[in-house]
Formats: sequence, C-alpha cells, structure tokens
Amino acid sequence: MEPESLRESPAGSGDPEPGDWRGETPGGEAEGKDGRPKDRDGDGGTADTLGDGGEEQNGDGDRDRTEESKYEEELDPRIQEELEHLNEASEEINRLELQLDDARSGYRKILTDSARKLNAQGSQLGACIEKARPYYEARRLAKEAQQETQKAALSYERAVSMHTAAREMVYVAEQGLLADRNTLDPTWQEMLNHATSKRFIFHHQLNSRRNSM
Repeated sequence: MEPESLRESPAGSGDPEPGDWRGETPGGEAEGKDGRPKDRDGDGGTADTLGDGGEEQNGDGDRDRTEESKYEEELDPRIQEELEHLNEASEEINRLELQLDDARSGYRKILTDSARKLNAQGSQLGACIEKARPYYEARRLAKEAQQETQKAALSYERAVSMHTAAREMVYVAEQGLLADRNTLDPTWQEMLNHATSKRFIFHHQLNSRRNSM
C-alpha cells in the first residue's frame, strides 16, 4: 500500500473515521456501541409475547365475569325474596311506630285529663275524702290479710298431709320390726329412723302453720 493511501481524509470527504469501524465475527451477530448483540428482529418478539399474555389475561377475566354472573343469577331469587321480606318488615315497623306514638299521645292526654278531674274533685270534696280514707285503708289491709290467710291455710293442709304420711311410715316400720322379734332387720330399722325424722319435721311445721293462722 502506498503512503498516500494512509493519509487522513479531509473533513467532510464522506469516508468513515477510524473510530467508527466495528468488526463482525463471521457467523455471529453484529454488536452495537455498547458491546451487546443487536436483536435482528428488533422488539417484535417482546411485543408478541406481551400480546399473547394480554389475550390470556382478558380470557381469564371474561371467564371470571361469566362465572360471577352465573352465581349472581343463581342467588337472585333468594336475594329478591329476602329484600321483599326486609321491605315488608320495615313497613310493619314504621306502622307500629306510628301506632305507638298515637298511643303515647292518647295516654298523656288521658293522664292530664284525669289529673285535672281529680284535682277538681279533691278541691270540692276534700273533707269527705279525708273522712273516708281510713275506711278504704282498712279495706286494703283486710284484703291483704285475707290473701295471707289463704296461703297459710294451704300450707297448713300440706303440712297435715305430710305429717299423716310420716306417721303411717312410722307405723309400717314398727310393724315390720315387730313381725320378727328375734332378728333385727337393718332395712326396717333404717326405714323407721327415716320415718321418725320426717314425722318430727312435719310436726314442727304443722305447729308453726297453726300458730301463724
């Protein structure tokens, strides 16, 4: 090669500069400025991959929505029925609340009228009311005493019946023990002790009921 061919090319001559030359390995891929191999197909492969993944996600979303719609369709009759029951219950509650308000208003009105009438009667018949008060107080006490007497009578009758049953048990136990005087049966002895204890308890209750009457 001649020396003239090694001279630098003047600026703007169009020849490539020495730093811009890049070697390529035979059978290999061309490397870029950063030293990494270039993708001959560009970014098309990545786009295709993303496209396939998006279609799969859309398909899964459609299937999920279809299953949800089927599930909602299956529950719709029951949900509708429960909503109707809820609406009916709400209407019933509102109706009862209105009735309660009316009843309270009527009660307050009656209470006010009654108090006013009682005050008017009390001012007119004050002396008569004071004279008749002891009589009605005695009637109230007599009614309470009558109720207590009835309770005591029932309790007394119960105590009498239980005392009689205990006496019969004692008699039966004594007859069992006297049947064979040579031997002492533990069963009859235990029954006699139990019946005697019950008789003593019921006799005490009978006396207390008799004294309270």
